[in-house]
Amino acid sequence: MKSGNIKNLGKFFKRRGKISFLENALLLNFSLFIVLVPYSPKTAKISFCGGVFFLISIGILKEKKKFLKIFSPPYFLKWPLFFFLISAIASTIFSKDIYHSQSILFERVIPYLIYLIMGAYLIQSNKKNIYILAFTLVISAFIIGLGGAADYILKSPKRLFTVFGYELPFHSLALFLTFYIPFLTFLFIGMQKLWKKVILGVILLLLIICWMGAASRGAWLAVSLSIITVLGICKKKKWLVLTLVFLLIVFLVFPAVQTHRLRWIFDRTHWGHRPRLIQAAFNIFKDYPLLGAGLGMYEKLFNKYKPPGRYPKGFERLHAHNDYMELLSERGIFGLVGFLWILGLFFKKSFYCIRKVFSK
Repeated sequence: MKSGNIKNLGKFFKRRGKISFLENALLLNFSLFIVLVPYSPKTAKISFCGGVFFLISIGILKEKKKFLKIFSPPYFLKWPLFFFLISAIASTIFSKDIYHSQSILFERVIPYLIYLIMGAYLIQSNKKNIYILAFTLVISAFIIGLGGAADYILKSPKRLFTVFGYELPFHSLALFLTFYIPFLTFLFIGMQKLWKKVILGVILLLLIICWMGAASRGAWLAVSLSIITVLGICKKKKWLVLTLVFLLIVFLVFPAVQTHRLRWIFDRTHWGHRPRLIQAAFNIFKDYPLLGAGLGMYEKLFNKYKPPGRYPKGFERLHAHNDYMELLSERGIFGLVGFLWILGLFFKKSFYCIRKVFSK
């Protein structure tokens, strides 16, 4: 072998080693984000900066001058993401307050898109990363489940908002439970090894205690319907029956306050100001149907568009308590279509993977 070829080969392995190191650093950064972000939103910004640095560095080593190609999303998501981003930019340009909207664009929309691209790159670069990220999600679920269950059992609050005594920002415990319980349920059902089933079962039990304690009616409905729907689609009759029986038992043993909230799910008199928040979003949408009023404009326009009624002194709302209506009011029909396009593809891929696991 010629000396020139040996040198080129050496450079290749040296570059490959650097890329491998940066990919592992990106994976570690992403995993820490998953575990730590429930307790501090600042973690997301730190992780985002680190992730962008690692991703650009990988792009430079792989693509050199065309390093921005590293930010290219998976093929099946290119058009929906492009449509969603263009609609967000258009809503910002034609916003009622362009300065406020552009800050929301760069603080919320673009970072989430880049996080999606980071995750897609990690999975595409090495299939083993799927298992590492799934394991990281299980660890995160265990921490939340153990800390939340301990607070609920030892402190017996009327409603659970804390993990190891720390109150999650924006009372977001129920949101994490809405993801983690279905996720671990399907891991549990699809798992073959008994010892893994036992571990997942224990974590699920802790999460269900938190789910009971959080007393979020939205979380109760979302978790129950998601599990029942997917089990029905996958034709797992045995697990569907067991799940229905288990959910019935869980709701029967609820403490009184949770039982009352369960009865009030469909009683509008116990929904507080939520119908008015949604109505305000719809009122904004009627005036700005195509592109919406602009990113982040719901909080700015709420007082102008809120329906008549008695409100507490100084009552203001940053969000509509309904993501779809808030999206419709801020980004119009185009923004909602882009979002539903991405969401539909996500569910399509998810159902395909679940069916593939269950068919084994």
